Amino acid sequence: MDTKHAISAILLAGAASIAQAKDPGPPIGECVDLGPDRDVLRTGNMSALTLRDGTRYYLIELRDACNSLRSVDAVSIRARGVDGRICPTGTRVQTGQDICLVKRIRELPSQPVAEAAPGAR
Repeated sequence: MDTKHAISAILLAGAASIAQAKDPGPPIGECVDLGPDRDVLRTGNMSALTLRDGTRYYLIELRDACNSLRSVDAVSIRARGVDGRICPTGTRVQTGQDICLVKRIRELPSQPVAEAAPGAR
């Protein structure tokens, strides 16, 4: 396994463990404008993903499965007509093929294990 695939596997494993946490925290209460330093970590199931925005992490739960998440390299997150914004309601995740509606966004109390691993960047 090459380094690129190893890093991807570590990130996905960390995202999956966060998504399965018993209490990821309460849903966000107001809109958040995301900064330029952000990553989306997809889980094995296509109905949730983890968002890193600087040093903050969010669990984004989708209303339905968003199967196109499996095959895309990038996603766009948009709320209230603004790219790079998440809100308690009206947020959507867009791939090249689908617009996936968000059910709930929760701020995670700590960073995923994969992000803390040395050399994971």
